Amino acid sequence: MTERLNNVRIPLTNAALSVLLIRLFLAFEWINSGTGKIQSILANSAPYFGGLSKAFLGWAKTNPYPFMVDFLTGTAAPNASFWVTATAILEVLVGVSLLLGLLTRLGALGGIVMNLVFYLAAGHTSPSTAGINLIMAGAQLAMMIAPGGRVMGLDALLHRKLARVPLW
Repeated sequence: MTERLNNVRIPLTNAALSVLLIRLFLAFEWINSGTGKIQSILANSAPYFGGLSKAFLGWAKTNPYPFMVDFLTGTAAPNASFWVTATAILEVLVGVSLLLGLLTRLGALGGIVMNLVFYLAAGHTSPSTAGINLIMAGAQLAMMIAPGGRVMGLDALLHRKLARVPLW
């Protein structure tokens, strides 16, 4: 089975469909998370930032990584408005990258970095927090290796035009 996207033949094997579905589910998760944060920021920013600042300090109390304790207490908590806003924007950007299959490898790398930071910051608080961040990082690594954006994504068009560029 094949699809045509702007006169480019795209084979839709079971493996390709699996990569596409994983990419789209990851995109949904990132966009949903980022837009949720943005909505909270726009609706009532002061209590939202204050609550997250307290959460950062709470995570730091039991965090097993000294460098992360220092980051949470010395950087993230006092500057929660900056870090939460930046995180929300980056989450949406990663999600859009994966949704469109545009610069998918770069978007997946950004997602991996965020998931690893989230894992180090709060993974110790529950098995589900640790698990979802590790699963998402692993799935995004698959997007980088596959490369996931060439399956019904704009990276397929870019690859045809600029095949030597490793971003797609």
